[in-house]
Amino acid sequence: MLHILTALYRFEFLDEIYSSIPPNKDITWHLACSVERGLPNNDFLSTDKRIKTYLIDCKDSDTFSKRNFVFGEIHDGYFFLLDDDTLFHRSVYDTYRKYAEREFRGMIVGHQIFNNDSGDKITRKPPFPRNDPELTTLDTGVVIAHYTALKEVKWKETPAGARYGRDFLFWSNCLVYFGKEHAVRTREFISFYNHFDPAFFYVSRKYFGRSFRVPIKNKQLALLLFFILDTKRYIRIATSFKFNS
Repeated sequence: MLHILTALYRFEFLDEIYSSIPPNKDITWHLACSVERGLPNNDFLSTDKRIKTYLIDCKDSDTFSKRNFVFGEIHDGYFFLLDDDTLFHRSVYDTYRKYAEREFRGMIVGHQIFNNDSGDKITRKPPFPRNDPELTTLDTGVVIAHYTALKEVKWKETPAGARYGRDFLFWSNCLVYFGKEHAVRTREFISFYNHFDPAFFYVSRKYFGRSFRVPIKNKQLALLLFFILDTKRYIRIATSFKFNS
């Protein structure tokens, strides 16, 4: 079973996201909502039995509680975190099937496609994950992982002063759980980064105790920042990437 997990906040994209998910029977889509806002009323929610909805006693903006609750509801297969501002990439399903047939128990890191409102594209090959979250730049939706990690790993806030994102922390903790020998990279593109958002990506910073996200919409600037960030990590760690076909 492939478990797709969406911590729902932006209801306006639901129909398009649903249309991007293939109709295979071995897919379960978990939609976690807040009691503060309630459930959406899209027609497919009552007709497609593969969809499970949850009302979580939390703030509507509380991604942590939404994800962690659903983590406790997944007891088999593989999980994939699908944000509510993007589409499901078909290769996620194909990649999941390939590794499920091998009974692979670990995490599979894929490639990512960035879009912006002018139609420009950047494709990114994320680096291999590390135990140190500061060296792990894996976006939320660029990994497929075996469900067993969810017994131990939860979505957590980053420590005060940390220079890495919550998703980096989560995937680093998953790597610690599985062990490096159970993490692989695939050449498949399995992620659309913020498909409905025109920014290529965001730079996050904390000032005076508050978090700010600055959108980067310029393709050339985004490429430069990718180069700087990746070069910095290449200098700090010497490694060879492991690919699986």
